[in-house]
Amino acid sequence: HVPVDGGIICQAVNTGAIKALVGGFDYARSPFNRALNARRQAGSIIKPLIYAAAIRNGASGADTEIDEPIELVQPGAQPWRPQNYNHRFNGQITLAYALSHSNNIVTIKTLLKAGIEHTIALARAAGINQEIPPYPSLALGCIDISVAQAAAMFNIFANHGTYQEPYLLSWIKDEHGQKIYHHTPHPRIVVPPQVSDQVAYMLTHGIARLKKYYPHSWINTDAISKTGTTNDSRVCWFVGSSPTITTA
Repeated sequence: HVPVDGGIICQAVNTGAIKALVGGFDYARSPFNRALNARRQAGSIIKPLIYAAAIRNGASGADTEIDEPIELVQPGAQPWRPQNYNHRFNGQITLAYALSHSNNIVTIKTLLKAGIEHTIALARAAGINQEIPPYPSLALGCIDISVAQAAAMFNIFANHGTYQEPYLLSWIKDEHGQKIYHHTPHPRIVVPPQVSDQVAYMLTHGIARLKKYYPHSWINTDAISKTGTTNDSRVCWFVGSSPTITTA
């Protein structure tokens, strides 16, 4: 028996309204709400933000980089020799291929070209408000986020670059039936639509590869998605969007 647990959030793309929330498999066993309160390393689900920062700075999904062994040296630290998940290198590949196959080396190069501070500013605009260390390892998702933050962050690519804060309560009435609270959305543009839509197109490739294995049981809608794992798969993420719902 492996004590696996998790959480899920589904939010409306256009408004941020939370349509479904599960905080764990068994409330009696563990009442901790993993959807709202747990923070885990983001891993590769952070990568769409990296490419959005690059495209905003003039890159394109058709641009190419060399996937090759690299070594990065920080003052006072051991050399860092990052690997791809399969420990193989593909040579020259497009940024679109790199994102859809979750390539680490090209993502690190893309982050360094886009600028770490620019990418951090983009992550903050996308709702990640905790400390974000300004290191190249940001490209591999070495920051802790919640499931709610993951959904809201990814939702900008379904919502044409606009961030919507997730919310649970639409309104509250008093005992006389008068509304004493009504949620007021405060959308903000994180990246222009021409940036977010290009990233969204890149995020269709991975799910299109999966679709061919399940042609008869596939959802009848367009979809984008990104997966992410941390070391030894201790944390496993999925974020995805249809035109109306984003799920993490």
